[in-house]
Amino acid sequence: MKTRIIFMMLFVSISSLMVAQDDASSDEKSFWWGPKFGLDVSSATTNINGLTDQLKGNYQAGIFFQFGKKLYIQPELYYSSYMTETGNSTNSINFIKAPLMLGFKFLDIGLLSLHATGGPTYIKQLTTNDAPGKFKWNLGIGVNVFDFITTDLRYTFQDQINSTEIQDLITNGGMVNLTVGLRL
Repeated sequence: MKTRIIFMMLFVSISSLMVAQDDASSDEKSFWWGPKFGLDVSSATTNINGLTDQLKGNYQAGIFFQFGKKLYIQPELYYSSYMTETGNSTNSINFIKAPLMLGFKFLDIGLLSLHATGGPTYIKQLTTNDAPGKFKWNLGIGVNVFDFITTDLRYTFQDQINSTEIQDLITNGGMVNLTVGLRL
């Protein structure tokens, strides 16, 4: 309960900062939204075959909203699917991921701009109702191209060290996330 209150207070505070930075004389938009698609790869992957298998089976699709210009808040919502192999069978594990990212655009040269983001992500496994949702922390960088294509590369931090099972890596962090989206 305390965590929810803290995140709500953080969201309200940052939202008020976004409104405070708006300049009536500026033509630049301060609200963006759009679809985002991507994939997650385990940071523990050490060989090319394991990486290739993850690229074939892992995906995510969702939507994002961005409030602000130079300093912004970006809530996102994704449906994620991960393929796991146990013995001779391949299984799919599905998740809902809801990042709440705080971003800062630190370079804007017209055709492209660079930004850094960080924040919590709520992850809930859909294939079982017994598993509680978890919060993980993300840090990343990104590029906006032509002011309507956005790409992000993020790292989700691990809670457990030396985790070897794919289930633990997904639910406890240790994932590199690459997404591409359209800013509408």
